[in-house]
Amino acid sequence: MKPTLTLNAEHPFVGDNITFTCLSMVQRWPAGYRTSHLSYQFNGHPPGGTVNNKLTIHTLAMSDKGKDISCQATDDLQKTSIKSDDVTLDPYYGPDNVMLEPGHTALNVTKGNILGPINCTATCNPKCLFEWRLNRTGNFVLSNETLVVANIKENQAGIYRCLVVHPLNRTRRLRTDISVNVQYSPKIESLWLSDKNETYGSGRHTKYSFNEGNHLTITLRIKSNPDPQIVINSSLMKFPTLLYTKWSDDFTTKLPSLKCENSGNFTIHASNGIAYGDRKTVNLEIKCKPRDVKAELKIGTKVDTDVNIVMNVVSFPTPTVTWLRVTEFVWTV
Repeated sequence: MKPTLTLNAEHPFVGDNITFTCLSMVQRWPAGYRTSHLSYQFNGHPPGGTVNNKLTIHTLAMSDKGKDISCQATDDLQKTSIKSDDVTLDPYYGPDNVMLEPGHTALNVTKGNILGPINCTATCNPKCLFEWRLNRTGNFVLSNETLVVANIKENQAGIYRCLVVHPLNRTRRLRTDISVNVQYSPKIESLWLSDKNETYGSGRHTKYSFNEGNHLTITLRIKSNPDPQIVINSSLMKFPTLLYTKWSDDFTTKLPSLKCENSGNFTIHASNGIAYGDRKTVNLEIKCKPRDVKAELKIGTKVDTDVNIVMNVVSFPTPTVTWLRVTEFVWTV
């Protein structure tokens, strides 16, 4: 009669100890003949220890995959049974060697572009389950090996985690991460002008009025990644590239000393190499008392002719001008 070979672990993993049991029934004739004493042999060159009808393989290895194990029973009359059915070793393993392709740990991607494909691979038997999550929010992204995010947005930046789980033992899991930095063009949301005593206008004003001689600080609230370069242009004067300090999305710098005659439109351009950046134009009214820039102190003219007397005055706002004669004419006849 053919013996029966059983395995104690339904799904053995690499590293496990497994035990085979060989069961055989021998019938004697006539009935009542002495009990048969059986010995057992295991075939397939298994690297284990045999005790009676049991074979134990210690520390199952990946190299055991594909080995066919069978057994036979021999009675005390030296009669050997036919072989049992084969049990083929197919040890489970993994996840091991979890990797990303391409093998980056950090990646820059421009807003609106496609993230990926990024392939998550692992050594598993049988095939493992894959899951991608955005670790910053914990939100589920997808459930396969390949990560693709179309038209990526700013709020989709963060740590993307590939979690690999064995389908038959969910406690066997590994993970690997990639940091995704979503870059985008600057957007100027608001600005403030201030000195040590006062703030001029709210963040969304387009016209600011202040006195000449004030040492102004400009604060720009800009959404930008990476940080922008900030330039101020005016048709009346040139500015160097501004050096700023940053706090969150606020960029602060000191303006050079501005005079009354510098009043007019100023354009602020924020750029970081992505698209065209952003511009904001503001009107600065710089107040000052009237002052004479240039005037002729003596003017010669002829009798019975018109005389135009022009004074160049710097002032904001526009002054009221009154002409007075402070000396009498002297007539010589």
